[in-house]
Amino acid sequence: MHDEFLRLADDLENGHERTIVEIVRLGEKFLDSQLTSGIAADQRATTFASILTLATATLIGGYITIEARGYASIKISLFVSVVCIFFMISIILSIAASRSTKWGYAGNNPSKWRNDVKDNKTMKRALSEQLELYSQCIYMNNCILSTNSRLMMISYISSLIGVLSGGVVAMYTP
Repeated sequence: MHDEFLRLADDLENGHERTIVEIVRLGEKFLDSQLTSGIAADQRATTFASILTLATATLIGGYITIEARGYASIKISLFVSVVCIFFMISIILSIAASRSTKWGYAGNNPSKWRNDVKDNKTMKRALSEQLELYSQCIYMNNCILSTNSRLMMISYISSLIGVLSGGVVAMYTP
């Protein structure tokens, strides 16, 4: 996966068993913290998408009402169109940021220990291999968190550009 993880288990196996156990504990704590951050980020993304969806529906509904009463103008039409287009882009980006991903969790599947027990693998070796897996999971989770953070930042900027552009269009349209 990444050069940093190659033969990590071999290097860690040479440490004291208590040190390895502590590193496992800290690795699990790190993975748990990443999971908490990931869930919070997903909640922010879905909440933002929901708010923008409501705002878009409100703008469109308001425009339809104004149009039905005969008060619509090109200025209002352009404002609503520009803002809604940018809001929809933001909604798509927010939903993309909250999509399901392959996530690395702390702990392990007990069935995966079968071969370790059959091969009479030492606890130090098994824990060292667990740490190698945790390192890969932490790296993968960081990539996911970074990507989703960038998507949300672009989403926020897109919604802001939409409001500003809509305002500019409304101001300069005769």
